Parts: sequence; structure tokens; C-alpha cells
Amino acid sequence: DLETRIDSGLYLQAHPHIEALIADGGLRGALLAIRSLSHLGADRQGDALALRTYRRFPQALAAFKVFVRQRLAKYGPYEAWRLCRRDVAHQVGDDVERAEFLSLQAYIYSLLRDFDQSSACRAQALALAPDVPWLWVEWSMCCEQADRYAEAMQSVETALRLRPGYRSALQQKAGLLVLDGRRDEAEAFLIGALASSECWAVGAQLYALQYDCQHYAAASATLVRIEALMPRAEKGRLSWLAARRCDLAMAEHRLADAREQAAKVFGPGFYRNVCERIDAGIAHRRALLPVNFVRQHWM
Repeated sequence: DLETRIDSGLYLQAHPHIEALIADGGLRGALLAIRSLSHLGADRQGDALALRTYRRFPQALAAFKVFVRQRLAKYGPYEAWRLCRRDVAHQVGDDVERAEFLSLQAYIYSLLRDFDQSSACRAQALALAPDVPWLWVEWSMCCEQADRYAEAMQSVETALRLRPGYRSALQQKAGLLVLDGRRDEAEAFLIGALASSECWAVGAQLYALQYDCQHYAAASATLVRIEALMPRAEKGRLSWLAARRCDLAMAEHRLADAREQAAKVFGPGFYRNVCERIDAGIAHRRALLPVNFVRQHWM
């Protein structure tokens, strides 16, 4: 079943079916395509499809939920909260879809630091569909926002018991391991997750950890894997890859390679300045400051 493979992060297996899913014209096919596109590097195409699907199926709660998630990612929790305040009573959805929408609201409230409302939405969602793994992943994310890391880990472990190998749960657990200071364990965990996954986001999470730990050779190999997992990479993702390669080249004092990659990064800003400074022959100095990790999500 294609949906099961997508849940497991096997997006390359969905890649050849994307056009057929969209051409089918149905809601389920569109939702599967939306879920896959960003994980294949086509964020803009996925966003556009989410908007078109919501406009085509305005009474479908599943379509509205995907649209709200897209707006949350693009514009932040206030915009998502505003959308959720609309009257959705006319929208059609089964218990699982209503539970997932309530879970989404719980997460939005947690981002806005309203943990009482978050807990209330969570309780309603759990009453409708207690065995849906995504609800436990999203509640873990809510607990993380409240700095309740032990509860967050318990919740994500529940998701993995319900669905072993669940990609979203694997990523959430790895993030919690990092927050708990277990970086070596998190790296090993993500290496295993990426080996059995076709999701570039898992690779990006692993790359960030390897780069931060100065495991540059491993980080470079991870970037090769990430690129292979983005067969539909759009300009923004190609730019992201170039930026990461520039970072690695700078860390390893390979200025010519850094200059080449920085020139591929889209738009003005930091990497344009890197090009200009290398071209000007400014001496390259690198300082690593021993600054302990300080989480800033409350700021």
C-alpha cells in the first residue's frame, strides 16, 4: 500500500506515482501527492497543490487540515490559529480526520504557549482516535514546546510501538535525544533511520548533527545521500544543498570549493558575502567559541 510506504518514509517509491495521483482528481490521491512532494524536494509544487486541493474540496476536513499545516509552516502559528477559528462545522471528516485536526490545533496552541487549550484539544483528539500514531508524535511536539521532555519521549515511544519505523516518530525521537544531550546516541539513531528511509529530511537532521559535532567526512557523505533523495529538487532545495556544501568547504579550509558552492546559493545575504570576501582575498580565519547550548524557543 502506497500510503503505508509513505508513512515509513519511502518517498522514492512514491515518486513515479505522483503525476498519476494528481491526474486521478480525487482527494486521497492529491493528499498522498502533497505528503510526498516536499519530501522529494518539490516544496513549491506541494504548496500549490495543497491550495488547489483545498479550493477544490472546501468541505473536506482533510483538505482544510493540510492547508492549515501549509500556512503554519509558511506564516507561523498566529495565521494558522486564525484559520482554525473559522466555522468548520460544515466540513466533512471521519473520527480520525477530526482527531488529527484537533491534534493540529493542540500543536498550534502549544506554539502560542497556551498549554491549557493545547491539552484540551489533545484530550478531545485522543477520545476520538487513541491508536493513531501521528497523534502521539504531535503531542510529543507539544510537550517539547512546554519543556516536558520526559513526557515528550514517552509519547513518541508510544507512537513507535503503534507503528514501528514511523518516519515522523523517528525524527521526533532523534530531536529529543539531542535536547537531552545524548548526541552520539542521536547520531547513531539517525544513521539507522536514514539507512531504512528515503526521506531527505531525516538526512538533513543527521547532517546538522554531524556538522555541529565536526564530523565533516560523515556530513559530506550524508549530503550525497540527501541529494539522491530529492529527485524533484526545486531551486530552493538546490540552493540549500549548495549552502551546506559551502559550509563544509569553509570548515575544512577549501576556499575554492566554498566559493564555487556559495555562488550557487540563491539570493543575496551571507553566501553572497562569502563570495565577495573570498574574491577580495580577505584572510580566512575560523574561530570556534565554546558556547553551551541554550534553547531559545521561548524568546
